[in-house]
Amino acid sequence: MKIAGSYKSIAQNTKMKVPRKRGSLVCSVRSPLEKTRYDTSLGLLTKKFVGLLRSAPDGVLDLNKASEYLDVQKRRIYDITNVLEGINLITKKSKNNIQWK
Repeated sequence: MKIAGSYKSIAQNTKMKVPRKRGSLVCSVRSPLEKTRYDTSLGLLTKKFVGLLRSAPDGVLDLNKASEYLDVQKRRIYDITNVLEGINLITKKSKNNIQWK
């Protein structure tokens, strides 16, 4: 089965579902409010987080405020801070505050 148009644009505008019957393919149009995989990716979130950290006063960022501002679970923020701390780019100032080293 060949689909006209670019695969990238099709992937961005549809959700592919696993067919229940052999030979059938179910596609549905994505709502404009629904986030794509890229929108929720850890890479993009890290870029936004580093931008927040750069603009933080005195280079100190409150993780609670960061998770609220970025509209993500605190667990995702911890994923980022654990990596940045592991490669010695940031340090914990207190329980919920981090800063550049």
